[in-house]
Amino acid sequence: MKRKEHEIDSPILDWSLNDELSLLKSEKQWNSEDRNAKTLIKTSQLCVILLVFHKGARMPEHHTNGSMTFLVLSGAIRFSTGKQNRELNDHEMISLAKGIPHDIEALTESSALLTIAYPQDVSG
Repeated sequence: MKRKEHEIDSPILDWSLNDELSLLKSEKQWNSEDRNAKTLIKTSQLCVILLVFHKGARMPEHHTNGSMTFLVLSGAIRFSTGKQNRELNDHEMISLAKGIPHDIEALTESSALLTIAYPQDVSG
């Protein structure tokens, strides 16, 4: 099933997260990969990504170019930074400042909402 094009930068956007999660789990990538994701919003200042993970899925160490929040919608995720390992469960959230290395492991089948706020260009 091919993903439909959708607006990601508009003054008003809305979704049913339950519907979007169902769509992510109906796509070929969910059946063949360890995770799937959909960008809901992407502007120069903000990015919001909906993610689904199979149990055992990993995102190796990486960092973001903006401050971020990671909200577990369902399941259990191990969220690790160089200084801390934390298990996040349903409706728990962590925030990180720009550039902090972290990795993620799904301890169960899980879903999450990642929000990244990019620094504004103050030169103009």
